[in-house]
Amino acid sequence: MILRLLLVMLLLAGIHCGWKLTSPVVGNAMLEGKMKEMVKNRGMRGERELRRDVMAFAAEKNIPLHESNLFVRVENNKTTIAAAYERDVDLRIYQHHYEFFPATDPSVKIKPRSMRRVAPTTR
Repeated sequence: MILRLLLVMLLLAGIHCGWKLTSPVVGNAMLEGKMKEMVKNRGMRGERELRRDVMAFAAEKNIPLHESNLFVRVENNKTTIAAAYERDVDLRIYQHHYEFFPATDPSVKIKPRSMRRVAPTTR
């Protein structure tokens, strides 16, 4: 009886940990898919409307995206959307840090901070 209870608790803990670790990845995939859908079905929407819609979707899915990390450009017939955000997962005994860079086109992906070159400062 006690062994079964421990096995059930272990199974539930494994499911909970798996859900906590995979939900940010799924949310990122959903955001990138939504961004691609918005570009495909842009119609007459401008940069402001696209930015507003992306931010509304991110808020709806609890994605910690700040407007300063959202890049929207509408030029002629080409629209590109890219973003960058971070998410931390804390499981008490294990912490994991995610960096996501969803984009509508791989050529416009925002580089991670660790890869960005900082201009030298002059004093």
